[in-house]
Amino acid sequence: MDQHVQQVDVLAEAALGDGSNPEERRRAEVMLKDMQNIENISALRYVLERSTSQLSTYVCAKGILDVVTENWNGFAQNNRHLEMREWLISFIGQKGSTLTTFTRTVVMTILCRIVKLGWLSEPSFQEFPKEIHKLFLCNTSVPDLPVLGFMLMNQLVIELNMVSPKMTLSQHRKTMTSFRDASLLDCFKVALSTIQQSLNGSSSDTPEVAQAISISLSCLTFDFIGNRDEIAEELGAIQIPTSWKQLLVEADAVDLFWKLYSRTHQSQQGTEVLKCIVQLAGVRITKGKEAWLSALLYGMLLVLQEKMGLDNPNNNHEFCRLLSKIKPNFQLDELASCKHYSPWANAVADFTTESFTDWRNAPHISYFLLAFWARLVNAQQYNNSGNPTHLESITPRVIECYIISRLEIARSCIESPGEHDDALEDQEALLVQLEAFPIIARSMYDDISAVLKRFAGTDFEQMHNLAGRIQRGEIPQEQHASAFVQLQILDARLSWLAYIMGSIFVGNHRPATSDMVAHRDAELMKFVIELSSIVKLRVESIPNQLSMQTLIRLQLAILYFLKSFRKVYMGTDEIRHRALFNRKTPRRVHSQPTFNADVDSAATGHIIFSKELP
Repeated sequence: MDQHVQQVDVLAEAALGDGSNPEERRRAEVMLKDMQNIENISALRYVLERSTSQLSTYVCAKGILDVVTENWNGFAQNNRHLEMREWLISFIGQKGSTLTTFTRTVVMTILCRIVKLGWLSEPSFQEFPKEIHKLFLCNTSVPDLPVLGFMLMNQLVIELNMVSPKMTLSQHRKTMTSFRDASLLDCFKVALSTIQQSLNGSSSDTPEVAQAISISLSCLTFDFIGNRDEIAEELGAIQIPTSWKQLLVEADAVDLFWKLYSRTHQSQQGTEVLKCIVQLAGVRITKGKEAWLSALLYGMLLVLQEKMGLDNPNNNHEFCRLLSKIKPNFQLDELASCKHYSPWANAVADFTTESFTDWRNAPHISYFLLAFWARLVNAQQYNNSGNPTHLESITPRVIECYIISRLEIARSCIESPGEHDDALEDQEALLVQLEAFPIIARSMYDDISAVLKRFAGTDFEQMHNLAGRIQRGEIPQEQHASAFVQLQILDARLSWLAYIMGSIFVGNHRPATSDMVAHRDAELMKFVIELSSIVKLRVESIPNQLSMQTLIRLQLAILYFLKSFRKVYMGTDEIRHRALFNRKTPRRVHSQPTFNADVDSAATGHIIFSKELP
C-alpha cells in the first residue's frame, strides 16, 4: 500500500479511533486539518480512491467537502469543478456501494454541493437530475446502481433545500427556485412511479422503495416559496405550486401513501410514509377536495381501527401531528359532511383517551391532541352544515381523561422519581401543553368545571385531614415517611389542578358575559384561595415544609392561577360582578372547599400582595 495512504490511515485512526490518548488525538487532528486545503485536494482524492480504512475515507471525503465549500471561487477556476464532478459520478458508481453509510453520504454531498454552487453559472449542471436517471436509475445491468441513483437524487433535493455556508440568502433563493421549477417535480414523479410499481407488485420492502419514500418526503418538505416558516407549516397549509396539486389529485396520492403505509407500518419506512401523509394533509386542494378529505379520514379510520403501527412511538407521534393538521385545512362543516366523519370522530376520541391513559408510552403527544380537539370545538359555532358533530358528547370525556392522566402522572413522579419527565419542573413547557385547554374549557364550562371541582375537592379534603393529623401528632413515627410521601403526591396533584384552572383564564378570555360563567369563575377562585390558606397553615405549623419541593411547586401553581385571574377580572367591570364576588376573604380553612363565590378582585389582590402565600 502507498506510504501516503498508510500515513493518512494512521492519522485517521489516531484522531477518530477509540484507542488514542488525548495528546495523540490532538496531534493527529492538527495534521489532518493541515492537509485540508485546496493544494492537497488531489492527495485527498488519491487516498479516498485507494484506502481500505473506513476512517480514512471519511476524513478525506469530509476534507474535500470543506475545501470545496470554503474555497469555491478558487476551486471553480480552470474548470476544476467540472473535472471533480465527473470524477465523483464515476467514483460513486464504482465504489458507492462499498462505502460506509456516513462516508457515502459525505461523498454524495460533495457532488450535490458542487452542482448547487455551479447551478446558475454552469447550464450543464441543470441537467444533473436527468444524468442521475440515465446513468443510475435506468442502468439495471449493475444491481446497486438504481439504489445509488435514488440516494443521490434524494441528497440532491436535500442539498438544494439548504442554505450552504459562503452562500448568501439571495443566491440560495435563486438557485432553489431554479431547481424547483426545472427538476423538483420530475424527482417527485420518479418517486411516485416507483412506489406505484411496488404496490402493483408483491413487495414494498426493497431498498429502492425505501429511497423513493425518502425522496417523496424531501420533495414534500421542500421550501417552495423560499421563505420557510416551520411554525406556520406545522399549523397550517403547505405552499406547493398549482401543477403539483393537479398531479397529487390525479395520482390519488393520499390513497397511494395509505396503501404503502399498510405495507410498511412495521418497518422504519412506515414513519416516513406517515410524515409524507402529514405533508399531504397540509395541501389545500380546491378541485376534488371532498375526495381528498374522504381519503384522509378513511385512511386514518383504518389505522385507528386496526391499531396499524401505533405501538411504534414514532408512528404514534406522526399520527398525532396528522390529526393536528386536519382542522386548519378543512372547515368543520366539511368534516361533518364527510361520510366517514362519525366513525372517525369516535375512533379519534377513543385513541385520544387511550393515549392519555397510556401516558408512559406516549409522553409528548398531549399538545397535538389537545390542539386538535380545541380547533374542532372552537369551530362548532360556525358549523352550518346541519350535520351532527358529536362534540358535545365526545369532548367532555376526552378532557376528563386528560385531567385524570395528569393526576396519575403527578402521583407516579413522586412514587417513582426520575423514571418520567415531571412537567411541574418546567413551568414553561407545562403551559405550552395547556395552550389549547382554555378553548375547550370555555366551550363546555359546566361539564369541565364540575370535573375539576370533583377532583380538587377530594384531594383538598385529603390534604386537610392529613396535614391536620401530622400537626396534631396523631401519626405514629414509623408512618411519618409514608405520610409525607402522600402529602407530596397531593401537592403535585393539586399543582396540576391549579395550573389547569389557571389556564382557563389565559389567552383571549375576557370577563364573563353571563352571571353563570362568572359564578363558575368565582368558584374556582374561591377554591384556590382556600388552598393557599391551607398551604400557609402547613408552613406555619409543620416543621421543614418549605424544604419540600412539591410544596414550592404548589405555591407557584397558585400564583399562576392568581396572576391569570387578576389579568381578567381585577379593575374590569367590578361593580357588575359584585353580587358574585362579595368582599369576603376567607380566613378559616374548612375541611372541604366550599366553592362558594364569595371573593372579589380585592381578595385576589390581598392574596397576591399581602404575602398571604408564604
